[in-house]
Amino acid sequence: KLDDKVELIKVLSDIKFYTREYLNDLINMTKYIELLMREKAPISDEIIGKLEILLHKIRKENM
Repeated sequence: KLDDKVELIKVLSDIKFYTREYLNDLINMTKYIELLMREKAPISDEIIGKLEILLHKIRKENM
């Protein structure tokens, strides 16, 4: 679930072992989600869309 920030951070941390090409993007996104968590801010639809695209790219990298 993308709306559970703690679980999302855990998943993104696990995924970093599956990418080289998008590692910096993944790290930056993880840091941004951590910031949202600290500020108790919601994850916007725009960020969810960017996450979905990033995860799709990482999935394709591993095909």
